[in-house]
Amino acid sequence: MHFGQTCQKICSIMTRPSACTWGGFAKCRKYWQKYLEVMESYNSSELVTFPSYEWHSNRYGDYNVLACGATLELVEARDLRDFESAYSSGQHLIVPHHIGYTNEHRGIDWDTYRSSRLTAVIEVYSNHGCSMSEESPFDYYHVMGPRDGTRTMEYGLLQGVKCGFIASTDSHDGFPGHYSHGRVGVLATGKNREAIWQALVARRTVALTGAKIVPAFEINGAPLGSEIKNSGRRDIRFSLEGNQPFRYVEVVKNGKILRRGSSLEFDASKSAGTYFVKVECGWGMKDQIVRWDNYLSIADGSVLGVEACFRPSVIDTSSNAPPHQITEMTDRTVRWQSCTRGVPDSFVHNPETMTSGVNALVIKVEASDKTSLSFRSNVADLDCSWLDLQPGSRVRHAAGPGSPAVRIRRPYPVEMCTVQDEISDLAARDEDFYYLRAAQVDNESIWVTPIWVAR
Repeated sequence: MHFGQTCQKICSIMTRPSACTWGGFAKCRKYWQKYLEVMESYNSSELVTFPSYEWHSNRYGDYNVLACGATLELVEARDLRDFESAYSSGQHLIVPHHIGYTNEHRGIDWDTYRSSRLTAVIEVYSNHGCSMSEESPFDYYHVMGPRDGTRTMEYGLLQGVKCGFIASTDSHDGFPGHYSHGRVGVLATGKNREAIWQALVARRTVALTGAKIVPAFEINGAPLGSEIKNSGRRDIRFSLEGNQPFRYVEVVKNGKILRRGSSLEFDASKSAGTYFVKVECGWGMKDQIVRWDNYLSIADGSVLGVEACFRPSVIDTSSNAPPHQITEMTDRTVRWQSCTRGVPDSFVHNPETMTSGVNALVIKVEASDKTSLSFRSNVADLDCSWLDLQPGSRVRHAAGPGSPAVRIRRPYPVEMCTVQDEISDLAARDEDFYYLRAAQVDNESIWVTPIWVAR
């Protein structure tokens, strides 16, 4: 089995159960068949799609409705029982969304959630913020209100809720799955609709802010999402593979930290080997739009791979051209295009959970102390040797203060971006839950679905 990422909600359609928003169900029904046809036409081994829509309820909270197939009936539900009446084939899921708002303000209602047979996973992170716990980073700052501690995921777990963790963007900007606003990873047997669906139903899921952190987590051989029995010793094994060092890695038991560590203690003094280097473009004055055409070349080294860290920033509705794309990659060069916008004034606009006017690439390279990087663009140029970057990042502005800039971050060896450990534990309650959470130094985070162990 392997981990992969897919966008949990390819298309969001805003509706309310009775009073429909922006035309609501009338608009949905008008275009629904065309939407289903377009979704099915794009379903492939490269892009796996699930038809879906979003249901709003002040009383029960918002839910995303998904189907495993080419069709999905629109249901004008009054409550969750209406979904159960309409969907009986076992090929539908309802997924609670931005659960952290208070009750009667579109936060989750734990009692009705637990009573539904259509639930398996819960969204714990999106551009609304993080709803994992009272102390979680990325607090709620949307106009819909603050985060309610009794509507967080850890509160639900302590009340006996069992579900998988996922994240999704909810940006409604035509750029689903973009960096830092939420992705879901699945432990699936293949990259196709049926395999991913089975992983969702079995709770073999992780929630990610953006970086493609690859986890492994098991207790006595049972993977994430499992329910097992063990009255003796629990052998907990876990690992994480990221693209930046981990500021912290925590094993959580029943809401309390059981083990905490960091990969920052790793000795990074070596000069030759495999590294991750992050190249960022953006900044600039408030709402300043900049179109970047970038080219990076490496001397005395080689490019092994690239991960795009693209946020929407600007969507050009006059063109079908993507706002960001990698246009060329060789073993010595990478060329990409991007569009950035200076961060809006947070005193005027509602800030997002990870507001940023920056887009980036994380490039995996084979390098030594003789390696050098040359960045060229239509905005700013920057040259630096590998040794130049060892003390820290290098920056070049396009012009004076407040102008757009490029930053090449300090490279980190892959060993510093990987953690692996195992611990043993004993029962504390009739049933304990364990989960894994971590954050890289760039704040990209992961929450791994629990394993439940009964005596």
